[in-house]
Parts: sequence; structure tokens; C-alpha cells
Amino acid sequence: MSTGVLSILTPGDVLPAPTDFFVGPVLRPALTRFYLGPENLLAHHVVEVIQSKRLQQYSPLVLVGPQGIGKSHLTQGCVEAWRQAGQRGSTVMLCARQFVREWIAAVRQDRADQLRTQLRQASLLVLENLEHLAKHESASREILMTLDELHRQGAVVLVTTRSEPNRIVSLCPGLASRLTAGLVVQLAEPSRATRLAIVEAAADPLGVSFTRSAAQMLANTLPGTVPQLLGHLNAVAAGEPLVDRTAVERYLKAQQAVKAPPITTIISTTAKYFSMPVARLKGASRNRTVVSARAIAMYLARDLTNHSLEKIGAQFGGRDHTTVLHNCRRIEQRLESEPEIRQAVSEVRDRVIA
Repeated sequence: MSTGVLSILTPGDVLPAPTDFFVGPVLRPALTRFYLGPENLLAHHVVEVIQSKRLQQYSPLVLVGPQGIGKSHLTQGCVEAWRQAGQRGSTVMLCARQFVREWIAAVRQDRADQLRTQLRQASLLVLENLEHLAKHESASREILMTLDELHRQGAVVLVTTRSEPNRIVSLCPGLASRLTAGLVVQLAEPSRATRLAIVEAAADPLGVSFTRSAAQMLANTLPGTVPQLLGHLNAVAAGEPLVDRTAVERYLKAQQAVKAPPITTIISTTAKYFSMPVARLKGASRNRTVVSARAIAMYLARDLTNHSLEKIGAQFGGRDHTTVLHNCRRIEQRLESEPEIRQAVSEVRDRVIA
């Protein structure tokens, strides 16, 4: 495995072992292990805490990240680690959207007490996709009261969400406050080292071998979330028992030719993401946010198109090629050490190529 990358075993079944109560789907992960690189050291610490049976001190634990970052996959790994650590008691797993429907139906059918009892008997409660509780006051209050009761009982709560609880519009303030009182872990997109570990791990399930140079090129070049990375690996490995660097170069060239967006689209999408006018992003402002946004747009223009540095610079107010190159290199460096930059680049990229 790549240096500095650790992993946690996750179940291969549709559900992560028998569950005492369940509302909503848990998807089968494409990989049987969740990979934790230097960009997610706090998450790795959480796994160690679970295994040492000390998770109660951090509960509620909130895993935050965009869609596809691996929140559900890691949660399944946490549940498995919980069980392997010999923890006793019932496990309750909830998908927030489905819970809202179930709660409304339970209230109408006069079986709210039954549902409430099932929730509050949990030793481990997992609540997925918290954001779907927004605007559902009754269901949110029920979850809040359940969290308070579970806290009194010494139970553990795991929550996944795309945004930090206090940033979810229309989420019950009391619930947001209760969740942020625990440990909030921001999951970062996999770094190059983590992507290399994933490429190496995916080879066997795909029935293919990657040469070392091919695996490194894929890890260094393919961006995005793990599902996106696995999708590319499936495509590049289709029908090939051995994938070498030449095959990867051929695949990447074909991808770039098909999907290259206009530079103007990259600029406008980046500006919108950072809530600023296009003119400001292309202008001379040295505001820190503007500088970062401009550099990200240049980096994506270089990464997603075949245009020269000179042509890219021309689209950014006539900047020369050395300025573009400098900004691209700065973003490459920051991607390795700054989760917020990785997330911004990933989300802008997804919007550009959507």
C-alpha cells in the first residue's frame, strides 16, 4: 500500500451485518476497504477510537463532505469496527429522507411510540444524509429528543451530512447545536497517495493488472471522488488484462478530446461557485479569495482542456503563460495539504463537466 495510507475493512454485503432496525437504503460499496490518507488523519483517529471502545467521548460524531466523498462507505466501516471491537447492543441505521416519511406515517397511524422506542433502544445510531431533515420540524425534533436520550444512556451516534449542521438552511437550530457539540470531521477528497492505493486495490476486482507507471499516472491524473475514479478505472481496463502507461495515455487523450469545456465556461462556473462576478475573477484584485478562485480556474483550464498556457492566460485578462503556470503549480501544492482547496476544485470540476 502507498506510504502514509491506511485502510479500514468494510462489509461487502448490501447491509453491513444484521441490523436491529433500519430505514432507508445502504448501498454496497465498490471496494471492501475504505482508504484513509494523510488528508483524512482525523477520520483515521476516529476509527482507532472506535476500536479502542472510547467513541462515547466523541459522540455525536458527524462526518461531513460532498456527495461521493465516501461518507456512507466510512460509516459502514465504523459500524463494522464497532462490532469487531466486541461492542454489544442494538444498531439502528436511518436514512434521513426515509425516516421523515416513516415518522409522518407513524404519527398518522398512531404508532409513533413504537418507532420512538425502537430508536431509543440503540447502542449505536447511524443517521445518514442529515440535510434531508431540513424543513421537517416534527421529525427533526424527534431526532433531537432521541439524541438527548441516547446521550443519557451512553449510546453512540454517527451522522453523515453534505454540510456542517449549523450551515444547513432550515435545519432545527436545536438539532444543529446538539450535533456540533460532538466531533465534526470534514472528509477530504483522496490525495494522490490515496488514489494510488485505490488504483492498486481496484486491480484485483477488475481482473486487471496495472504496471507501476500506469497506476501512478492514473493516480496523478484522474481527479474527483472515489466513484468517479473507479468509473475511469473500469473504462481504461475494459477487456485488457494488463494496462500499461501507453494505454493510460491513450485513454486520457481520448477523454480530454471529448470532454474539453470552453475556458469561458470554466471561468464563469468558478466565479459562480465563489459568488463573485466574472470580471472580478479575471481582474487585478489581490483579495485572498479572488486570488484562490482565479488560480483554481487556471488550474482547471489547464487540466480540462488542451489549450496552451498562453491561450489560457489570454482568457484571464491577458496574463502571460508564466503567471498561469505559477498559479497551476500553487494549486497542485495546495491540493496535497489543504482539504478546502481539494473540495473546491472537485466541486467546480463536477459543475463544469456536468
